[in-house]
Amino acid sequence: MPTMDQLPAREEPASPNVAIANAIVRLYRTHFGRGPTKARAILNGDVVAVLLEDVLTTAEKTLVERGHTDQVVEQRMILQYAIAEEFTGAVEDATGRKVRLFVSGVNAVASSASELFALEPE
Repeated sequence: MPTMDQLPAREEPASPNVAIANAIVRLYRTHFGRGPTKARAILNGDVVAVLLEDVLTTAEKTLVERGHTDQVVEQRMILQYAIAEEFTGAVEDATGRKVRLFVSGVNAVASSASELFALEPE
């Protein structure tokens, strides 16, 4: 029986779910200064949902602890919509389909976020 070293290398393309989750994490890391510690993308028909956990920076966590939750949410939402084209581009690249709707949300108290995409029908 061959050992793992003897088996031919096999590269399988990442599923759209994995590709989307990884791309969104990279965008968070690039634009927010750190990425979430957990991310999950779910593609179901014409809908993609990305759930992200532990998204806040240390500074944002401090602001939330000191009662500035609304300001953290507002700042996050401004930035998330400012980079909407990059979010939608990542989903379009992974699915090969056009995004027709993007909705972003953040829960600063839970340090969680969601990105929702509606795709054009196939």
